[in-house]
Amino acid sequence: MVPPVAMIGIIERGNKGYYNPALSLQGQSLMRETLLRYRNELHLTGELTLPDSLTYQRLVQQLYRTLDVVEQQRFITSYHLPTLDSLLKQQGSRYALLTTTEGFTRVGGNYGNQVAKAVGVGILTLGLYSPVPIKANSGIALLVYDCENRSILYYKRAWPKEVEPLDALVLDRQLRAMLAKDFRFAPRP
Repeated sequence: MVPPVAMIGIIERGNKGYYNPALSLQGQSLMRETLLRYRNELHLTGELTLPDSLTYQRLVQQLYRTLDVVEQQRFITSYHLPTLDSLLKQQGSRYALLTTTEGFTRVGGNYGNQVAKAVGVGILTLGLYSPVPIKANSGIALLVYDCENRSILYYKRAWPKEVEPLDALVLDRQLRAMLAKDFRFAPRP
């Protein structure tokens, strides 16, 4: 398993959000915990060790390029992730599980203000236009990469839903729902 990638934004004022490194770190931690909870079902044997933050950044860039290609082409017979290939060979592994979690959340009070503003706009435009604010949003993606054959063996994405990205139960539900057809999960306690 490669350390999960998380891109979590926050909306503090108005309806404009921005990337938040602290929340992204929290999202990464939650995704790691969720994956490790299902290590047996997902056949995880360990976590890939990354030597430095530059390597991690290169890996993140390659992962997002890969996700773009996979989503555009749907079927890929071969694909090369040079940074990941190098790391896997150094650490004696053939396969890697790569995951992302993305989304945004709002600070307390912001959502209520945006709903009130939307109602006001709706009244002023006689109902012709009424923006609908989204409180939060969360999406995840997962792929399995084969270093030896340089191929993507498995890909799934849970498209963003209007749920809180930093809620462990939400991530758990998204992961289980996304993988339910291909993996057997024990019932939740």
